[in-house]
Amino acid sequence: AAAAAASSGGEPYARPERAASLLHLAYLIETRLGHDNSPAVRAAAFRAAADARDAAPRAWRSLFGGGGKDGGDGSGERPCAGLAWCVAAGDPAAEARGEAARFVGLLDGGGGCGEDGGPPTPPAPSASMRASVLSHCGAMLGCRRASALHELLNPTTASSSGGADGRDGGGRRGKAQRQQQQAGTSSSSEGGGGGAEEAEERYERTVLASLAGLDALLRALPEGGEGGERSADYSSDLFSGEAVVRLARSASGPSFRRAAYGLLATACQCAPSLVLPPKADEEEGGATKAKAAAIPMAGLLPSLVSSERDPNNVPALLEASLAYLAAFEGGSAGAWDGMDAAQFARGLSKTLRRACHGADPRAWGPMALPLVASLPPAGAGSAPLELQVLAALWEGREAAACPADGLAVSSAAAECAAHLLLRRPRGGGEEA
Repeated sequence: AAAAAASSGGEPYARPERAASLLHLAYLIETRLGHDNSPAVRAAAFRAAADARDAAPRAWRSLFGGGGKDGGDGSGERPCAGLAWCVAAGDPAAEARGEAARFVGLLDGGGGCGEDGGPPTPPAPSASMRASVLSHCGAMLGCRRASALHELLNPTTASSSGGADGRDGGGRRGKAQRQQQQAGTSSSSEGGGGGAEEAEERYERTVLASLAGLDALLRALPEGGEGGERSADYSSDLFSGEAVVRLARSASGPSFRRAAYGLLATACQCAPSLVLPPKADEEEGGATKAKAAAIPMAGLLPSLVSSERDPNNVPALLEASLAYLAAFEGGSAGAWDGMDAAQFARGLSKTLRRACHGADPRAWGPMALPLVASLPPAGAGSAPLELQVLAALWEGREAAACPADGLAVSSAAAECAAHLLLRRPRGGGEEA
C-alpha cells in the first residue's frame, strides 16, 4: 500500500506506521494467514511479506534480518521464517509453495527452498533460518490434536496484543490491532477455520508441512557436509525426535506415518547423530554412561515393521529400515548390537508373508534383497534368519493382489535365494 501511494503521487505512509504495519503483518502470518485453509490467502500473505521489503526496507531488514548470511543477530530466530520454510517445502498448493519460497529466498539472500517446493538451493540456509525452522517445527509438532494447534495459534486477546505490541507500537496501534484481531477471530469462527473439518484440515496440513520442512532442512544442511556452510551438527539441538516417533506410531494418521518414515530415512542419511546410538561417556572411576538417541530407531523399527498395514506406507518404512542399516560405518553388523535381529526378522516376515498388505511389489521388491543380506547370522541351534524371511517372501506370492504382482514377488524371492546360495560357504570336497 505504501509503494502504491508513492507511485501514484499520493501521501506515503509515515515510517512508524509502515514499521507498525509490517510488524502486525508478521504476527498475522504466524497466527492466521500462513495457516489459513485457503491456498490463495496463504500465497497472498507471503507475497505481501516479500513485497514489503521495497516499501519499508529498513523496517523489513530490522524485523526479518534478510539479505545476509546470519540474519539480524547472527543466529536468532526470525518471524515467519520457519513457517515460510515449511510451507515452501510441503504445502499442497503450488501457489503457496512458490510465494513462500520467494520470501525464504529474500530472507537468506537467495538461498531458500526451490520454486517447485523442493529442497533448498545454494547458498545453504543461514544459522538463524536453521534455528527458526527447528523452533517452528518443534512448536507445531508438539500439538497432538487439532484443538491444541487452534489454541496455540489463537491465544487470548490480552496476551496476543501484548506479544504483538512488544516493540512499542503505541496506544492507537494497539487499539486498532485488538480490533483487527477480534474481527479475525470472528471471521475464522464463522467460516475460515472454526468448524471441526476445517480445523482437522489445517492440522494435517501443518503437521505434514512441518515434517517436510525438517526433511528439507536436513538435506540442505547435512552433518559432515562439504565446507562449513554445508555442514551442521544436530546432536545438541532440541530436535523434535519425540514428536516424530509419536507420529510414526500414529494409529489414526497414515499420512503422518508415511511422512515420518520419509523423515527417518533422511535423518539416517543426513543426520546420523539423531538416530545412531551415541557412544558412552566415561565418568569418574571408569564407569560409563550411555546417552539415548534423539530418535531411538533400534527399538522403533521392529515394532513398526510388524504393525504397519497400510500398503502406501510399507515401501517408505522398508526404505527407512535400509537407511538405518546403512548408516553404520562398519556396515549393517553394527546395527544389531542395539536392535533385536530376531524380532525385526519376525516383523519383516509377517509383512512379507502378506505381500506387504497389497503394496506395489515394484516399489518394495528391490529392497527385499538388501534387507535379507543385512540380517546377522542366527545363534547356535536357531534357524537362519535369512531363510525365515525368504520363506515368508515366497509365501507372499500367494497373497499378491494379482498374477502380475505374484510374479514380481516370486522374482524378488528368486533374487534373494540366488544371493544366499552364492554366499553359502562351501566345504573342501563340496561340488558347485
